[in-house]
Amino acid sequence: MTEVVQALQISQTSASRNLGALDDAGLVKARREGAWMLYSINRQGLDGHSNELLSALSSMLKTDAVAQLDVQRLNRTKRSAR
Repeated sequence: MTEVVQALQISQTSASRNLGALDDAGLVKARREGAWMLYSINRQGLDGHSNELLSALSSMLKTDAVAQLDVQRLNRTKRSAR
């Protein structure tokens, strides 16, 4: 979650709340690895429409200036430990 907080420049509380909502909705999966919570897309939770949804989202984000800044920050973010 540290990467999300740094890349999106949001509070840890906000990131936790939003990732928790996505987990509750079945759109992401969460698993604990030591002190880290790791999140991934739950393709099963997307009811077979994951490829279409992810493709549409990817296309939209490629042209969104804010999303591009988030991606740049995410790429610069490094975990201090795993």
